[in-house]
Amino acid sequence: MEAIHSRVNLPTVLLSASTLIAIGLVQVWISRLAPAQRVVAFRYQGFVFVEFLLAVVCRYIWTRISDLWHPSRAIIILIMLLGMARFAVGPLTHTEPHIIITISSMCLATIIILSSLLGVFDVISYCICSRDENKYKTLKGCVCIVVTILLLTVERFIAEDIHITRINIPVAKDTGLEGLTIAQLSDVHLGPNVGRTKLLEIVELTNELDADIVVITGDLIDSSFDNLQFAVIPLANLKSKLGVFFVTGNHEYYTGDVDRWLLRLPDYGVQPLVNSRVKVLPTLYLAGLEDYQTRKMSYGNHTMDVHAALAGRDRGIPTIVLAHQPNAVLEAIHWSDVFLVLSGHTHAGQFFPITVPVYLMQPFFAGLYEPLPRVYVYVSSGTVYNWMPLRDIYPPEIVLFTLTT
Repeated sequence: MEAIHSRVNLPTVLLSASTLIAIGLVQVWISRLAPAQRVVAFRYQGFVFVEFLLAVVCRYIWTRISDLWHPSRAIIILIMLLGMARFAVGPLTHTEPHIIITISSMCLATIIILSSLLGVFDVISYCICSRDENKYKTLKGCVCIVVTILLLTVERFIAEDIHITRINIPVAKDTGLEGLTIAQLSDVHLGPNVGRTKLLEIVELTNELDADIVVITGDLIDSSFDNLQFAVIPLANLKSKLGVFFVTGNHEYYTGDVDRWLLRLPDYGVQPLVNSRVKVLPTLYLAGLEDYQTRKMSYGNHTMDVHAALAGRDRGIPTIVLAHQPNAVLEAIHWSDVFLVLSGHTHAGQFFPITVPVYLMQPFFAGLYEPLPRVYVYVSSGTVYNWMPLRDIYPPEIVLFTLTT
């Protein structure tokens, strides 16, 4: 019994118990907040968790580069501090990205890429070369830093080059839809890293396509209306013959200002589809779902409702569904007459190593799929980027769909 007691660290037990009680009390307090406040509180709670993970990762990086030349260590410490501050500088969001947010975002990306490369080298070293973690420690650190700098440089350039992706989607001859064009924007993330100038570029590129319909499949907005009321102005210049339509993504709810955005977007010529549909042509429905994550958020009356969007349609009329997250696609594709579902959310992982968990967690990753005969799903890799202005294998894209027979 004495041996058992000797192994029990009473301060640690008390600290653990106090932490669990504190977490429980915070959850009770959050559950009693108004919907908008609750979402913001959960977001800050997530930030605290991310900061803890970043602290662990930074500690790991330091153990691997501590033998480097002294000035190099000082620079890396500064990068780690700025990267960890990324979430704290979010309130600087305004019409254009603030230079501090941009620098902090790049530092955060540096932490992620550098720690991943160091981890890969450690695994290789352990399994193949030597189980002595100090062997070649300095060399591994230098190689990883050089590779990280190269990746950051290349991926930064890729992130700013928006590609036009052209996709043909087959439709039945008797629908009269042959030649109809649809331009898809997704995951613009207007906010901390994307401002008015970038949105203006996106609008100009989209208008050059002269699409019949323009759709925005979620995560258009990443801050409150007050912060972005001037940045969003170029959206009013989007042109299409049959309308511009929008569905919410998870980030619209994270702003805590989604209801205001849904009220204001029509002022810019953008029609939200909130678990609803519109008959854009006599032989075509366009339906839109609220974001899949609303089922877990308890954000007021907001919840994804496929039945509300798709039930009661005229039989035999082809339907296109807009659904931000690929998880929602799994429900939409089984409804009759649905032949195309447009989605986003994944950013195609955006850059390594984030690519790996995103690929494993999502039912559809990026690009065109045919999960059922003559039922197609397209997951956009995103029109811009999120959190960090980097892209690698899958560049940012605007997608132009042409219906063909």
